[in-house]
Amino acid sequence: ADSSIIVPTILIKQDINGNSYLYRAVTDNGRLIAEKVIVKTGMAYKDQTEITEGLNEGDRVIIVGFDQVSDGVNIEIK
Repeated sequence: ADSSIIVPTILIKQDINGNSYLYRAVTDNGRLIAEKVIVKTGMAYKDQTEITEGLNEGDRVIIVGFDQVSDGVNIEIK
C-alpha cells in the first residue's frame, strides 16, 4: 500500500512474550534516547516487512546500531 511503513526485516526483534518490537529515537527531557516500540507486522517480501501498528509517519527508526541499544539508553545520531 502507498501509505505503508516498511522497515528492513532484520530490525524486528521478538521479546520473551512473543511481541515483535524495534527501537526508535525519541527526545526525552532534551536527551535523545532509544525507545522500544511494540509493533504489529503485515506482509513481508524479501528483506522488507510492513508495520501495520506501532509506528507513525516521521518516527525515526534506529537502523545503525539497532542490535546494540536497549530501551531508555542515550543515543547519538551521526
